[in-house]
Amino acid sequence: MSAAPGLRSHSLPIALVPSQHEGTGPIRNASASLLWIDRPFAVTVAHVVDECLERFRSDPGAEVWLGNMKVDDLSDRLLCIDRRHDLATLRLEPEELVHLGDEWTFHNPLHWPAPAAEPGDRVTVLGFPQDQWPAQVQYSFVVEKTVARRFSALMEGAVMPGRLAGLCGGPAFRLHGAEAQFVGVVTEALFHNEVIRCQHARHVDTCGQVRPGD
Repeated sequence: MSAAPGLRSHSLPIALVPSQHEGTGPIRNASASLLWIDRPFAVTVAHVVDECLERFRSDPGAEVWLGNMKVDDLSDRLLCIDRRHDLATLRLEPEELVHLGDEWTFHNPLHWPAPAAEPGDRVTVLGFPQDQWPAQVQYSFVVEKTVARRFSALMEGAVMPGRLAGLCGGPAFRLHGAEAQFVGVVTEALFHNEVIRCQHARHVDTCGQVRPGD
């Protein structure tokens, strides 16, 4: 399954650059999903946000970039952080879209909340893994198991190359006719990255809050 036209633009890279970075060595990166429902915001994983905040405490000169836009105070951007379900949402302003980069746009779903992913669904996952940085990857998965808040999916076809930890925070889209449904956020990659675990996106409300629950 291939992504719908323009779908790739809704997955945004997050880069954490230490102050001593000189163009060599690792950049800790992750992914996020750009949504515009009642307001524009980015959805990512809580453990990435926590890592960025901890880095700032230990390395005040570190930088966080959302796409091509440097973020001065990530804590001020937080709309919600739900560590139990490993989700975080970040405030963005409409006028900032031009600073993120020309290649990224917000996903504006036709209906919200999106339906839950179901076993047998094929989903397209987009993200920015460290081994591929700064390129984006796109893979197809088949949903195997779902529970109230989460689902797991098995990769279709070839095994993912390398360690794709930066895929966390990336969106999972299901194509339903002409509509792209944002159904999940990747929180883990397991078993040589052949299996992913995701949180259902339906638990994020229209203002970027994560609804409580089991």
